[in-house]
Amino acid sequence: MRQLFTTTATFEHPTIGTFSNIEDAIDAVANALEGFWTAHEAGIPDISLHSADRATAVFAMSSTSTPPGHASFARTFGHYYDTFSREHGDWKIESLKLVSSYRDL
Repeated sequence: MRQLFTTTATFEHPTIGTFSNIEDAIDAVANALEGFWTAHEAGIPDISLHSADRATAVFAMSSTSTPPGHASFARTFGHYYDTFSREHGDWKIESLKLVSSYRDL
């Protein structure tokens, strides 16, 4: 997963937190979702190309998360607001922000 992000990537999630260090973000996501079953669906993105090496995108998303023991599940709807940039010739995620519009626990 690390190779998807730039070396200076940032990550914002409404329940997991905000991170300026992608290694910390990856660890936090792994810890928060340990034992969960999750499925994320992202719609076709609205992409804006700002230069030959930088773009932004907005993805509509929905997710279902089931905790350990399958006692219940949560449905979330919202948007990913992402920035992409080229690093050593490859497109990578520079920032990832999830904004939840609705959450049913």
